[in-house]
Amino acid sequence: MHEEGPLNEVRAGVIRWQQKYGIADGDPALACLELFDLYVASLRERKTDTTPLRFEEFRSTMEFLDQRSKGFTKHASELTQELRLVTSTHRQLRVFNITSLSITAAVTFTAGLILGIYLW
Repeated sequence: MHEEGPLNEVRAGVIRWQQKYGIADGDPALACLELFDLYVASLRERKTDTTPLRFEEFRSTMEFLDQRSKGFTKHASELTQELRLVTSTHRQLRVFNITSLSITAAVTFTAGLILGIYLW
């Protein structure tokens, strides 16, 4: 129970962070935190008669998590860049649509005036 106090504080901190920034429950970053939490919990559940976790095992696990997080970061930055590009393109198309609509309305109005003058 002595070790459970800091763990609860960390979980409460993660929940506050999640609420502060509006992070959804299914967010991949939270999934990574939960996996790491499960890993640490499995280390605590080892029996005293089993061999303790060797440094090499811990290091390889940390390197694996680091490799995965770098891949996740790369994919997230690529996705963010694509979303910004799409948003920029939508803005440009919206300006083009408004401009073309205005020009079409002006030409139609002018043509109506010219036809009205000559037909009367």
